[in-house]
Formats: sequence, C-alpha cells, structure tokens
Amino acid sequence: MALEIERKYLGLEQKAFEDVLEKAGYAYSGVFFERNLVFETSPPSLRNQGILLRLRSNFSANGLEHILTLKTKVPGKKGLKIREEIESRVSDEKAMRTILRGLGFTPHAAYEKVRAVWHAAGAEIVLDRLPFGFFVEIEGEEDAISGVEKACGLCAAQTSTASYHELHRTYQKSRGLPETLSFVFSDAERRDLLLELGIRDELAFTPLSPAS
Repeated sequence: MALEIERKYLGLEQKAFEDVLEKAGYAYSGVFFERNLVFETSPPSLRNQGILLRLRSNFSANGLEHILTLKTKVPGKKGLKIREEIESRVSDEKAMRTILRGLGFTPHAAYEKVRAVWHAAGAEIVLDRLPFGFFVEIEGEEDAISGVEKACGLCAAQTSTASYHELHRTYQKSRGLPETLSFVFSDAERRDLLLELGIRDELAFTPLSPAS
C-alpha cells in the first residue's frame, strides 16, 4: 500500500517536451501500450466513493504484464491529486476477470493509452497519448514534483487533478459529443501504434470492450 501523489499537465506538445526532458538529463525508461478495464458494482457505487478498481495490461516490445489496482481517495493539498494505491501483478488476466465477476464486480469502462516513462530524482514523469489528447503526469513527493516543474519550465503550465475519465467528459462536452465512459483507439490507430512500439504479433492483442 502506498500513496500516489501526482499532478497532470495539459496543453504540451510531446516532441518538444521530450526534448526538454533530455536536456534536463532525466532518464528514459521505456514505452508501452496500456489496455485498461475498470470494474464496478451493480448498481455502480465505487466511482461515487472515489474508488477505482482496474485491471491493466501493458504491452511492449519486451513482453506483456497484467496489474490489478485499487485506488481510494485521500484528502490532499490543493493542486495535487493524492490516492492510496494497492497494486498486484496478475499472471492470468482472463482468470482475474472471472474472479472479479464472481465477486460481483462487472466491467464498466475500457480505455487505452500509450505511456512513455521518464525518471528524475524522486519523481516519475509519464507522457500519455490518449485517443483525445496528450498529457503529462509527474508523480512523487511534493518537493520532487516542484523540482521537475522548475527544471522543465512547467510552473506556468495548465495543470489538473482530474482523472482521465473526467477530462474525457470535458472533451466530449466541449465538442457536443455524446458522453461515453470508454475511450479507445480505432482499430487502424491501434494497429499503427502497436507497430510503432515494435509489437508485431497483433494476434496477441485482443481489443477489449466493457462487456468483455
């Protein structure tokens, strides 16, 4: 069990920010394609309590891993998102989905992203490409987050403590789109991204819907 302390940054350009990270001397540690499935009670009650139950699969050129995560809200300082987080690796994703259903949790939403990870002293910097935009997250203790902000010129950047689901709703409303809980890449986008990441065995990747 650990505290997750983070801040999101909006309105940045990916290549330009990667150049900033390189010039700052931060360490790049890899990129992967994420497939996430969020589980809920029936009727839904976890989200209203600020609880996230998620089964994530990370696809990379080096292999595949599955992680079960439980996050709960923790009161925190304004401008920082703080959650209590418990994670455990899972060897059999399908079996875990069956177990969760057996316990009364049902698939509620699916979402995908490409995540590149960098490391600074005491902080993790992630660059996320989602179907509706590009975002940066810095996770670590408050002092470490502030240090990366200063080093990367982010002190005046637009920030948010909203979840990606909340940001997705804002995106949909701003464009008059119908509200959906899931956000995934199109088949063509996903195929191109997997190829870009060196994941060539497309048969190993099964697109996941909330009904899965």
